Amino acid sequence: MVPEGLQQLIKDRDAMESEMEALTAYLTAPGMPGVRGNLLDAEGFPRADLDIVPIRQARHKLACLQTDHAELMKKIEAGLHDLHAQGAVRVPRGPGSSSSSSGPSSRANGVGHRPAFAVVDEVSAGSPSEAAGLQINDRIVAFGDVDASTPDGFKSIARVVQENVGRNVNVVVRREAREMALSLRPQTWSGRGLLGCHLQPMK
Repeated sequence: MVPEGLQQLIKDRDAMESEMEALTAYLTAPGMPGVRGNLLDAEGFPRADLDIVPIRQARHKLACLQTDHAELMKKIEAGLHDLHAQGAVRVPRGPGSSSSSSGPSSRANGVGHRPAFAVVDEVSAGSPSEAAGLQINDRIVAFGDVDASTPDGFKSIARVVQENVGRNVNVVVRREAREMALSLRPQTWSGRGLLGCHLQPMK
C-alpha cells in the first residue's frame, strides 16, 4: 500500500504538471512568443503585438514550477525507492508514465549509478522539449519506461513518444553530474516532430 504522504506528493505533482501544461499552452498559442522567444523588436523595444507583462509573469511562474517540480520528483523518487526496497508494489503514476514498477522513479535512489543511453544535441525554441526544461548535452537516463537496460532502448523512445502524445512522460536526465526528473509532453507544435529536440545514442 502506498503511504498517504506519498499519495499526496503524487497528487501535488499531477496538479503542478497540469498548471505547467496550461502555462505552456498559453505561451505557445498562435501569435505568442513561446517559452523563450524574443519579446523585443529589432530596435530593442517591447514588441507592439504582444502583451508583455502577462507573458513575463507566465514565464516566471513556469520557471518556478519547473524548479518546484524537480524538487517534488526527488521526494517522490525517494519515497518510491523506500517502497520498492521493501518489495515490488504498484504505485500511482502521472499520465503518460508506465504503470510498471520498473519505471525511472522506482529506481531513483542510486540514480548516479545508472548509465545514460542517449544525449540531447538539439532543442528547438518554443518546443515541448524546451518547455519541459530539456537542454543540449543532457544525458538521457530514463525516458518513460525505457532505460539503458531496455533492449533497443534508443529505438524504444519513439514507441514511448507515439504512445503518449498529449500525455506527460517522466524523463530522467543527467546534467553536469546531477540528475533531474523532467516532465515532457509529446505533442504537435509549430515545428517538426512531437518533441522539438534531437537525440543521439550514447557511444
